[in-house]
Amino acid sequence: MLTAWGSFACLWSQNAPALTAGSKLLTLEECINAALKNSLTLQQAQLNEQGARFDATAAGAAFLPSVNASSGYFTNSGLVVDPVTNTVSRTGLSSASGSLVASLNVFDGFQTYHNYRRAQVDAAASALRYVSGQYEVVLNVSLAYLQVLLAQEAHKVAQEQERLSVRLVDRAQKIRAVGSGTPADVYQIQAQNARDVQRAVTTQNQMELTRLALFQAMNAPVDLTAEFVVPSGSNETKGTAVLLSSPIAVLYEASNERQPSIQVAQLSVRSAFHAVKAAKGSYLPRLSVNGQWSTTYSNLDLVVTGQQTLPTVVGYWVNPLDPGQKINVYRDFTVPTGTATKAFGNQITDNVRQFVGLSLNVPLFNALQVRNAVQRAELARASAELNVALSEQQYRQTLERAQLDAKAALAQYKAAETAAQSSKENVDYAFARREEGMLSAYDYSSAVNTHLAAVSEVLRAKYDWFFKRKVLELYVNGLPVDELDSLGK
Repeated sequence: MLTAWGSFACLWSQNAPALTAGSKLLTLEECINAALKNSLTLQQAQLNEQGARFDATAAGAAFLPSVNASSGYFTNSGLVVDPVTNTVSRTGLSSASGSLVASLNVFDGFQTYHNYRRAQVDAAASALRYVSGQYEVVLNVSLAYLQVLLAQEAHKVAQEQERLSVRLVDRAQKIRAVGSGTPADVYQIQAQNARDVQRAVTTQNQMELTRLALFQAMNAPVDLTAEFVVPSGSNETKGTAVLLSSPIAVLYEASNERQPSIQVAQLSVRSAFHAVKAAKGSYLPRLSVNGQWSTTYSNLDLVVTGQQTLPTVVGYWVNPLDPGQKINVYRDFTVPTGTATKAFGNQITDNVRQFVGLSLNVPLFNALQVRNAVQRAELARASAELNVALSEQQYRQTLERAQLDAKAALAQYKAAETAAQSSKENVDYAFARREEGMLSAYDYSSAVNTHLAAVSEVLRAKYDWFFKRKVLELYVNGLPVDELDSLGK
């Protein structure tokens, strides 16, 4: 479920089955896959990533022209001006209009370009935040899983010791029954047995608490009866010695560019750069091409439905032979006999208007709004650059701490193994002497307690070394590493 950035989850097969309801035997890869699937934080990060991609698509679409259509129907009363005939009417007017407007941004000071590039960078940063969230989930679940394994091993040790102390109690009672030994010996062994029973109960509770924490990290229903597998594998990891002995500067140079936190910070600088450029673009003129197609309908736009021709006196003619005689002159005039509103379809066709033009907007003074926006963008870019330095510093410190932790964990593990081996030999010798009746119950109890503490420390140190080693490998190379060691052996 993780990407090629490499992750802690890649320690195991990516084809592991998903966690299913009622499962009793769980592996680490199943727990990791379930946590990645169920994490609400990751789901939110994924939604944020998708939203950033949509924003980038929308910013890219700003290069395209905008086309909008509109229409309306209007009823007017009182004094109105007919938009078609341009005549004044007091009888009311019903009109309709429709238009198609197109606009194309030709030049806007490269604001559209830089906004698009900024949206692309933000989308890439959002994707890296999702990857960073996956890393965090995997590390948290892996640590919780190792705590469960440690609790299981500690409980096994406690149960074994409880069984051993029961044998010793039985033997001490038999010896006392035949008249040997002292009551103090029996009481001491019984007290040791009570402590072993208490230790077993404590480790049982601790195991249940660690299981609860693991299921909560997976955001899955709690199953306190589930068992967890200790994967088998080699006890050594290739390249670990190199990681522990290499200078921090070398490890840092080889791995800093692969860290999601640093990459996000670097992308934020690029985003801030484009934000500054976009803000400065407001100083420049804006040029756009605009066009419109529109038409209008009016119920006062009339057409003639009938007409007739009538002779009409247009003057007179004076008879030159008789100046007192005037002869009328007629001319035929055609006059309408009926009118009707012009058909809607004909008006839509006949009343069409179009225009295409250039629009230039030159900013002269805007109350320092552009200047203030540029200054804020410059401050944001400076802050982003400082954040890169801070992220690099934090990663270097984290890497230093991870290497030192791994070195210390390895040394502690080796020392704990040596101490456990010595305490094992000592408790075996003490048990033999106790069987022979040559060692007091107090001395034997002390040897057993020392051995139990040593065994518990070995378990803790082994798991601690394993986890810190894997964390160091993840920070340095971000690549899949080998399988889990056989920590239960």
